[in-house]
Amino acid sequence: MSTLTPSLFNLTLTIIHETERRVLTFRSFGPIPDEIIRILMFPFPFIQLGMAELFRPVSKGAFMWFGLLILATSIVSHAELSEQTKSNIFLACPYVPIFLVAFAIPSTFALDSIKNEQIQSLADYIYSLGINSNEKLETFEENLSNIAERTYARTKTLQWFIATLWALFLYGFNLMNNIALKIAPEQITKIISDSITTFIIYGVVSFFSILVIFSHKKANDAVFRRLQLTIQELKYRAVVNHPSTI
Repeated sequence: MSTLTPSLFNLTLTIIHETERRVLTFRSFGPIPDEIIRILMFPFPFIQLGMAELFRPVSKGAFMWFGLLILATSIVSHAELSEQTKSNIFLACPYVPIFLVAFAIPSTFALDSIKNEQIQSLADYIYSLGINSNEKLETFEENLSNIAERTYARTKTLQWFIATLWALFLYGFNLMNNIALKIAPEQITKIISDSITTFIIYGVVSFFSILVIFSHKKANDAVFRRLQLTIQELKYRAVVNHPSTI
């Protein structure tokens, strides 16, 4: 093999790096090495991206709720309706968006924020690196699948870690309360008050930890789904334009 031919490993890594940059809309920072940028500067906007993807349905539902609330206010103020009917109209306002978002059709949510222009541009970039045949695409896809599996395994590990910590906390929380009540039953009010405070603090920390983990998963989806769709786009080009090569 020629030493000028890049390895599949390096090609895969280069494509993932470029996809991450495109997803985060980051470019070069002059003298700052790319390795430093990826380690120190990418994680926070990466989580922010995942959070935006995670709450996209929520923001859509909130927008619909606000619109329905304005419409309901207009109807109620101009129509002669009973108080019960007015109450039912306002009561339906938050539930209608929840139904519309929860049971939306696939084309409105399955692709998240992915655009056709992004897929076409990424396909051109991958093609320019020499992945220009069905055989190369298959090997690249398999390589990418192995990396994606490793990536999502970390997410599952973090989820199990939080679940284990929560289980241990509940066990220790109940154990300490039982011991405290046996030692000083006359201070039951203070013990319950302190316990509730501790429970709330730990619950809030756990909630935000889970939120960050799921946001990280959504951000990973943003990278690997674009790559998966791009691979299919390149295969489609092969079928349409050149049956044997791209």
